[in-house]
Amino acid sequence: MEMAGLMKKIIFISLLLFPFFVNAQLGSTKSETITKNGYNYTTGTANDGTPYITYKKEQHTDASGYYTQYTVFYFVKGICTQVCIFEPATEINAWVVYFNNRYVKTGDLTWKDYNNDVVLTAEISESDGYRRVVVTSQYDTK
Repeated sequence: MEMAGLMKKIIFISLLLFPFFVNAQLGSTKSETITKNGYNYTTGTANDGTPYITYKKEQHTDASGYYTQYTVFYFVKGICTQVCIFEPATEINAWVVYFNNRYVKTGDLTWKDYNNDVVLTAEISESDGYRRVVVTSQYDTK
C-alpha cells in the first residue's frame, strides 16, 4: 500500500474515533487523560488561569499536506471540562461534513451530541498571519 493511501486511512480512522476519544476525555482527571494519551505532552495555563495539557501529532491530508495537530485538554478543579483541536483552516470542510453526519446541527458551525450532552464547535481563527480551525468539545452548561 502506498504511503498516501495509508495516511488517508489513518486520518479517516482518527476522525471516526473522534467522538469516542473526546467524549471519553471529558470528565476525566488529568492523570486519567495522561494515562490514555501518553506522557509526551506540554503543560500551561490559559489567560483565565485554567491549567491545560497539550499533545502534538503529525498529520497529513490532501487538503493541508503535512502539518502538526495540537489537542489541548483544559482542567477545572482537576477535571477535563473542554478539549480543543487546532489544525490548519483548510481542514474545516472535513470537520463540517463529519459533524453534520453524526450530530444535530444547532447553529452555524455548532452541533450537539444529545446522548452525551456535549456541544461541538468549529471556528476559523487567525493569529500571526496563520489561519487555523479550532474544534472544541465541551459539556453543555445551558
